[in-house]
Amino acid sequence: MHTVMHGLSAPVSTRVLHAGRPRGREAYALVVGLALASCLGAPTADVDGPRVVASSLPSPRTVEVEVRPQITVELSEPLDEASLGPGALALVPWEEVGECRSDPVCARGSCERGRCLEDPLSSSDLAALLDGEYAPDGARVTLEVTLLDGELGEATRLRLQPARALTPRWRYSLILGGVRDRGGAPLVDASGRVSHWRRDLVTAHEGSSGPEPRLVEPAPGGAGVPPNLARVTTSFARPVALEATATVELEGVDGQRVALIEPRGCDGWPAAFCLTWRPEHALEPLMTYRVAGGTLRDHLGRAVAPPAVQEWFTAAEELDEEPPSLAGATVELQGPCVHARVSTAEPVVFTMSWASGAQVEVLASGELELAARVPGEDLGDAETLELSLTVRDLAGNTAEETVALDLGAADLSVPLTIAEVLGNPAGAEPGQEFIELLDVREHGDEVTISDLRVVDRPWSEVRALPADATPGDALPSFVTRPGQRTVVVGSGYVWGDPADPDPPSDAVVVTLDSSIADGGLKNAGEPLTLVRAAMAPGAPWTLIDTRRAPEEELSANGQSVISSPTPAIAFGCDRPGVWQAHPQGGSSPGSAP
Repeated sequence: MHTVMHGLSAPVSTRVLHAGRPRGREAYALVVGLALASCLGAPTADVDGPRVVASSLPSPRTVEVEVRPQITVELSEPLDEASLGPGALALVPWEEVGECRSDPVCARGSCERGRCLEDPLSSSDLAALLDGEYAPDGARVTLEVTLLDGELGEATRLRLQPARALTPRWRYSLILGGVRDRGGAPLVDASGRVSHWRRDLVTAHEGSSGPEPRLVEPAPGGAGVPPNLARVTTSFARPVALEATATVELEGVDGQRVALIEPRGCDGWPAAFCLTWRPEHALEPLMTYRVAGGTLRDHLGRAVAPPAVQEWFTAAEELDEEPPSLAGATVELQGPCVHARVSTAEPVVFTMSWASGAQVEVLASGELELAARVPGEDLGDAETLELSLTVRDLAGNTAEETVALDLGAADLSVPLTIAEVLGNPAGAEPGQEFIELLDVREHGDEVTISDLRVVDRPWSEVRALPADATPGDALPSFVTRPGQRTVVVGSGYVWGDPADPDPPSDAVVVTLDSSIADGGLKNAGEPLTLVRAAMAPGAPWTLIDTRRAPEEELSANGQSVISSPTPAIAFGCDRPGVWQAHPQGGSSPGSAP
């Protein structure tokens, strides 16, 4: 048995068995010529080329193939190992030329899982494969090629496996072209004609061959990662088995590997979807690494597969032994939410937590911001909230600070947040626009809400208005209960408009005396602020919720934007990246997306 590697990252060096022997079709012509000249007792040449008699890909197009499949091909006679070079056989990904999510018919190519994919192989590519000279313009799939003894004798079975997982839900073509038998005869089809052999396959979901670890910490593409890296965090598309002895490996560009050991679960992640590891030893300075294999398994017993997504990071030149700084960190109460900000020049894990054990964190560098709702139900009559700010760099160096936050300006009696906004309806504008308010409580009594106004201006502008100003639109009083979604519509809203879905028949709908905002909501998004009449003299408004305008247009015609529900502790707090397009491509007034 012998294994070689195909691909740009590990090219094979094909061994030449006979110096000066012609290649490709010239070699076959020479063999045939020798056979024709052998009528007077000369040695008989092998002029019958090898044929594929069976394979583990049973049809011309096989679907739901594991992302790191082990493919076997049975041939009619022994193969020449030297002919199994990367120019003679290849696994080629199809090219994306469009999408077919709403219409399964593609103008070009084949519809595969919502993508239009097109065969990239030209007739010249197939001819090059037949001659053993295929050289694609882009990166190729690296194949592990093993020649084995098969049912028909010695060296008659090929075992092919991608070195890394393939892209999930994607179409590939496996081509055997210039492979030859030991007499130099080329591959032939069932009719005895010289031809390539081809099978297409469509891959299944990510993780279908085993866990595929993705980098969380250090961040993919990170540079200057300390060689004395304390932890490596990886996420998974599907749950894995957490075993104390499991390992994953980091692979350097030079091929050397560092084992990641002592796995444990990640705070704030669903169980078994994220693990954090300790490197067995320090990294090589200035070395670039990616996640590779290991002994980790999923609950079906499948071992970790090198992931399709190749995420790299690069180690710094020097060790990092200095803790990061919290100097300049700020904490601000904004409505029912606490916002903490810090500036850092290196990647850190920035964490905000309080005594109840709840916490939020972010891994990044630069200007960092965290936001979380004040735990009103846990505070009772307390006038301050004690919270902890922590920064930890990638080497494990940590700085911590405790802050006592005055809650005097917070109005925690209105448990509402802006959860969904349709500013660009498919139907009439501004009539079919809406804002959805969510009661964020998990339990509690019904509450009557009054004296609210919705304003299409940022909170910084609203709080600067004079005390006698009446900005935005007044909401009629309504009753809310934990988990309720209240839909706010303008006076021109029409039930039964076929272009946009109605709220459920039992939904709470609040109708304004005019359109929402000044002439309606902007299609590309705009700031929205929910305020309440003053609770104390001299303070004209108290903030209930605010939403900054999206940095770019996120939704199409008829598609709403929703507030991200994760992490739950930060739901309803205005923070970077809070908006996302409705996942179903439409809107869902009065219902969860």
